[in-house]
Amino acid sequence: MRTIRTAAFVATLGLVGACMGTDNTAPLLDDGAPVFLDGSTFGVVAAAGGATGATAMLPPLPADLKLSDAQRAQINQLILAFQDATKADMTALMAIQHEAELARKAGKTEAEVKAIIARGVAIKARLEAAHAKLQADIEAVLTPAQLAWIRAHAPRVCNTTGIILTQAQQTQIRALMEAFQLANRTDLTTVANVMAQARAAKQAGKTEAEVRAILQTAAAAQARLEEAHKALQAQIEALLTPEQKASGCFTKRP
Repeated sequence: MRTIRTAAFVATLGLVGACMGTDNTAPLLDDGAPVFLDGSTFGVVAAAGGATGATAMLPPLPADLKLSDAQRAQINQLILAFQDATKADMTALMAIQHEAELARKAGKTEAEVKAIIARGVAIKARLEAAHAKLQADIEAVLTPAQLAWIRAHAPRVCNTTGIILTQAQQTQIRALMEAFQLANRTDLTTVANVMAQARAAKQAGKTEAEVRAILQTAAAAQARLEEAHKALQAQIEALLTPEQKASGCFTKRP
C-alpha cells in the first residue's frame, strides 16, 4: 500500500511524481496537479498551492501526530537526495512526454505515438523504484502511530464515473487555490528558499548535520503550511457533491 503521496514539480524544487499512464492517450507523467481545470477531466487535490518538502509528501496529520521539526528536516533531506538522484531521468521522461504530445497533435498514428512512449518504459521503471525507496525511507522516519494513521486514512481508488468537476466548481477551486497562494506566499517562499539553500550546502559537501540544521530553519513555516493545507482541503471538499467526495478522486492521496 502506498502511504506517501507523490508531489508535483513545486516552486523551484523539481519534485516530480513517477506515476505514468500506460496507453497512448494517458500522459507519461501524472504531474500531481491539484485540479485539471479544462472542463473535460478531473484531478487530485494533492500538492495544491505549491507545497514543498515534507508538506508536499505527506497528508496533514492530526495535532497529536504532527511531524516534529527533526522529522521534517529528515524528510526534506530525503527528498533533496531523491531529486538529485532522479533529475536526469525526470528531464528525459518529460522530454519524451512532450514529444509524444506534439506527435499526437501533429496527427501521427497511434503506432508512432506508442513508439515514442515506449522509449520511456525503462526510465519509468527506474523512477518507480526510486520513488518506492523514497517512500520506504520516509516511512522509516515516521512513528508507528503516524504511519498507522496515514494508512488508515488512505483514500479509496479513484472511480471517475460521473464525477467531472463543473465549470462553476473549477472556477471556485481555482479562486481558493489562488487565495491560498496569496495568503501563504511568505511561508511558501521561505520553505522554497531554505530547500534551495540546503541543496546548495549538500552540493558544496556540507555534512548531513549541517544540511539538516538548514532545513530545520523552515520548520515553523512548514508547520503553518500544513495547517493552511488542511483548511484549503476542507474548503475544496465543501464544494464537492457527495458523489465526487465518495469517488476518492478529489482528496489528498497517499
